[in-house]
Amino acid sequence: MRIGNGFRERVDGPDAALQAFAHRWPECRSEAYGEAKLRCLEALVRHGSAETARARFIEAAIAAGVFA
Repeated sequence: MRIGNGFRERVDGPDAALQAFAHRWPECRSEAYGEAKLRCLEALVRHGSAETARARFIEAAIAAGVFA
């Protein structure tokens, strides 16, 4: 994916996804963003699935135009 400065970067897991959301995400008002962030938080505290968090993160990245 390409976030911020436009360089491609790999996001490995829900913790890295939350860091991307917090520091380099281009928009944070979409429903996809909120859903992905929630699912990543749930995966970190073991109340949710990492696969679900990954799927929601990809959806948010596509919606934000940063999926590469």
